[in-house]
Amino acid sequence: MEMEFLLKLKEEITLETIYYVFTILVATDILTGVIKAWKKGDFKSRSLRDGMFGSLAELILLVLCILASKLVPVTSFIVFVVLLVMIFKELSSIVEN
Repeated sequence: MEMEFLLKLKEEITLETIYYVFTILVATDILTGVIKAWKKGDFKSRSLRDGMFGSLAELILLVLCILASKLVPVTSFIVFVVLLVMIFKELSSIVEN
């Protein structure tokens, strides 16, 4: 059942669309994290920098995954699932903030 759902979802949504959604979620996560730290009086540029470097690394990894899926089409489903997992990770981080 879950596999059929993922396959259907993959047919409807492109990897590029998922990348854009992920990018928006990363920006939202950073913004909500900054707001949370500011409200708590715990804002530190070092924490922001570390978080942004981690997010940038994830975005670069996603670009590489998308490129790999274009070169080796067999990997596109795996990349799709990885992207979905990363989106859920970002969503949980936003909710946590």
